[in-house]
Amino acid sequence: ALLLAGMAAQASHHTSRTFACFHEAQALAPGDPRGYDYEARIHFAARDFAGARAVVERGLAHVPADPSLTLALRALSQAAPRHP
Repeated sequence: ALLLAGMAAQASHHTSRTFACFHEAQALAPGDPRGYDYEARIHFAARDFAGARAVVERGLAHVPADPSLTLALRALSQAAPRHP
């Protein structure tokens, strides 16, 4: 329900509510990669690549080797390479 509420909030341009829903979903189900994936997508769409990467990496810490998060990290690396 929280993931759907987050998506509805995003569609209504309620950014703070969007992130609150995704963060709550992540806290309640840290092993579900969807909360991290959806939040990362919001950051990515806003061209906040560092924010998206941080969310994906946080998700991978909870769900190591998840295919969707692993693919997202790869896409982020191609879209905005990290600078040492």
